[in-house]
Amino acid sequence: MRARILLVCVFFAAPASIPAVDKAILELQRDIAQMQQQIKDLQRSQDEKFAAVTELARQSIEAANRANTGVAVIQSNLDKTLRALQDTVVAPVAGLGTRMNEVSNNVGTLTQAVSDLTSTLNRMQAQMTDITNQIKTMQTPVQVPTVNGGNQAPGAALRWSFLNKDFRKSGVSYQDALVVNGDWANSGGTGVLNATSFARTPDFTLANSPVYFANLRNPGEFTTDTSILKRFYLSDSKSRYFEARLEALNILNHPNFGSIIRDPDSPNFGGIDGKTGQRVMQIGVRFFF
Repeated sequence: MRARILLVCVFFAAPASIPAVDKAILELQRDIAQMQQQIKDLQRSQDEKFAAVTELARQSIEAANRANTGVAVIQSNLDKTLRALQDTVVAPVAGLGTRMNEVSNNVGTLTQAVSDLTSTLNRMQAQMTDITNQIKTMQTPVQVPTVNGGNQAPGAALRWSFLNKDFRKSGVSYQDALVVNGDWANSGGTGVLNATSFARTPDFTLANSPVYFANLRNPGEFTTDTSILKRFYLSDSKSRYFEARLEALNILNHPNFGSIIRDPDSPNFGGIDGKTGQRVMQIGVRFFF
């Protein structure tokens, strides 16, 4: 009896669940249809894009082929132009290269000569002290000044007399005693002679001084000039060339002082009358043809 009641319940419950299953199937079929449509649309879009890419690739290949053709034409024309230039330029340029090598060698020789000159100047500078001492032997002696307006004895010169033998100031250089345009060049300038060591000699008498000062000389004059000359030949016949010349006057820049002012009545007594001497450099280039 219980089995029959259960079977009847099953038969009554089954028809109620069938509509729900059909609805789920329909929704699933609709989703599948929509997915298939989306796949078709995606496939169509990819086909269109692939076709566009293919067309672009084809156009790029055609452009590359045209560019290769143009490059080949340009390369051919460039080769022809270079061959023509090579025929017309290489030979003269080769000759010019030879000349340039010769000029370079000459410049190297000139550089070496300048270097040798520099070494010589350095050695000369190191010997300046010895040269200065040797120059003193060539300096002119200084005469004892005569008395201006005095009356001399017959046959005798009226010179200033010495009060003592300290007529030469010690420690005074020519630069310290320099006089320019009638004034001392340096503040507190002083002469190389001591005015207090001189006295005016009375008229018609003889002075106790010699004609020349002992151990007193005017500043000597010393200059050193040098020059360098080099020729740069432009042809094997040496008929055309450049000549470069470098000259240096008083290259050691040694000052040359003037004479000693010997007049005791002068406010610049014992001063050095001016100074000359400066280094002068000059360069000259000449072309011979």
